[in-house]
Amino acid sequence: MSQLKKGAVLSYITIFLTNIVGLFLTPFIIRSLGQSEYGLYILLGSFVGYISLLDFGLSNTIVRFVAKYRANNDTIGEKNFLGTVLIIYVLISFLVVVLGAIGYFNLDFIFEQSLTPEELEKSKILMMLFIFNMTISFPGGTFNESFIASNSISYLSLLK
Repeated sequence: MSQLKKGAVLSYITIFLTNIVGLFLTPFIIRSLGQSEYGLYILLGSFVGYISLLDFGLSNTIVRFVAKYRANNDTIGEKNFLGTVLIIYVLISFLVVVLGAIGYFNLDFIFEQSLTPEELEKSKILMMLFIFNMTISFPGGTFNESFIASNSISYLSLLK
């Protein structure tokens, strides 16, 4: 079996396993957390998910341009590009902190009608964790996407 076919099979296996794990993991999480806490987790996860749109598709851009620079053996251009993207991600992370702080301090106002005081306290903790995670993961994505790009180049070279 060629490397391309193995890669396609591996992609389908990954998709299948992701769906299966999601089907079995969700009931486990609901049992472990309880319906109320799981609902908070999903509610704040979707709320913070809107903030994650600040990526603006940069992760796909990184893959494309790192692949281009590596195909042209332009290490200086690649380093300059990744440095620029890192600066952009640091600025986006700062914006995430600002928007997250605004959301955090307005959680009482936003959810006062639908959440109990105990749930509001839990939601503030979850909000801080989500924002902290996103703040760190944006700049870290620069290096992760660069790694993905290098593997993508390896797969594309198999097409020759």
